[in-house]
Amino acid sequence: VGQFFNNETQVFFGSSISSRSRFPGQFLSSSSLAFRTPPEGMHTVATVMVSQDSFHFSLGVSYLYEKDPTIFSLIPSSIPAGNNRTVTVVGKRFANSLMFRCNLGVAFFLNSERVLCEISNLSLIGNVSLGISNNGVDFTSAAQALVV
Repeated sequence: VGQFFNNETQVFFGSSISSRSRFPGQFLSSSSLAFRTPPEGMHTVATVMVSQDSFHFSLGVSYLYEKDPTIFSLIPSSIPAGNNRTVTVVGKRFANSLMFRCNLGVAFFLNSERVLCEISNLSLIGNVSLGISNNGVDFTSAAQALVV
């Protein structure tokens, strides 16, 4: 998100001028671009910049690569179908971010190893995949399905 983007706007990742790499982006509007982040080592910080001409660059913003969360267990692992059920999700690398999500309902961050997922209006019956996302996009599912 920014301003004055156009079809010529390019996205660059790198920690210094000499290590910048250009990555294709998709022009969405004069204030929005979409792009895939390059693969990097986990827990590294990259600087993101944009340019119209590959010579003049915006001020850089930091982008942090983090490992995905891991889910170890669900408590309870079985719930009745219906409204307003809360499941405790036990795992690691849960992040207290604005984009933190549970794919089946509302997520409540407790700490980096426990979160609550408040499930409402679950009409599915059988084995259901419960997933958690730190960024609202990439969901990690529990190895054991939630039984409804």
